[in-house]
Amino acid sequence: MRHDFASKEELVTAFTPWCLDILSESIDTFGEARMLLSGGGTPGPAYAKMNEDCTFLDQLEIGLVDERFVGLESDFSNEKLIRTSFSNAPDTQIKGMVHNLEDYAGNLRLLESEYRHFTQRTDMVILGMGPDGHTASIFPDDKPSAEALTTDAYFMNTNAPAHPTQRITCSIELIRNARNIALIITGAQKLEVLENKTLQLPIHTALEKCRNINIFYAE
Repeated sequence: MRHDFASKEELVTAFTPWCLDILSESIDTFGEARMLLSGGGTPGPAYAKMNEDCTFLDQLEIGLVDERFVGLESDFSNEKLIRTSFSNAPDTQIKGMVHNLEDYAGNLRLLESEYRHFTQRTDMVILGMGPDGHTASIFPDDKPSAEALTTDAYFMNTNAPAHPTQRITCSIELIRNARNIALIITGAQKLEVLENKTLQLPIHTALEKCRNINIFYAE
């Protein structure tokens, strides 16, 4: 389902209560809610609004859909962005993906342990999309990314075309198992890529495999 808005501000105003209502229902059902977030500038305003409006941040566990293999002090760090955006959340409620900067492969094994509960149940995944059709850190023309679209594994190390090139991502298998998925995109250029399925980009595989995606779009 696609939800279209006249402006980014209208998108954020509509998306925030939609998302928080779903997470609140999860708390009523499970006693807690679990959410995986993408980085990037597009969903940032929505995160800031959620931080203001959410009354249950101490019951909301926040993880990442993908990350750059960098330290928390780096401006490239998605974890840094999320911690800044959710400044009202207890530090312990935000879970990063980088646990050992000295060992790229070993870090992935640590992540599989740290994020095991997200593989058991994730209530909300929020995705973005790049103009090249990548989503999460699943990129075109990258062999590990292609595997992330088909593997039964939940986490992969992938290669981005731009610095920092070493990335960590949830696979489509993990994403598709989430109870709810939102894709936030803005701009006519991205919409054109999204709608052109003949390009066969990672976002198109995501749309094919994740039937429960709600798309939030604004020009």
